[in-house]
Amino acid sequence: MRDGVPIDANGGLSPTRGSSKARIDFAEYHALINGLKGIKTRAWDQDVVTFYTDNEIVYGQITESKKTSEELLPLYKKVLELIDEIKTFRLVRISRNDNKVADRITEGAFKAAALAKETKPDNELSQAG
Repeated sequence: MRDGVPIDANGGLSPTRGSSKARIDFAEYHALINGLKGIKTRAWDQDVVTFYTDNEIVYGQITESKKTSEELLPLYKKVLELIDEIKTFRLVRISRNDNKVADRITEGAFKAAALAKETKPDNELSQAG
């Protein structure tokens, strides 16, 4: 959110690894990094910028200095570096039910994946494994 107006962090869709929980945290960090880079690119870094997350791990690590896993440490450090470039940054934790942007992004990603699968010839699908 920039000066009270919602903006989209471009989904933060990224390659993932490890457990499903680690993949979620990894993707959340990438979404935050993408959003912070977008703020800088648009020269909004002198504005009041508020990000909303439903991810307890990322929220706790960024706002409460909770322990960061070794796998997430480079992403955590990148987020802190980008936050330092913004005049006023806030991270607000919301409930999963209130995160409508994430719902739209997830739904769009699933639709795109299904469409891509439908448009591949059968021989490409069998070779993809």
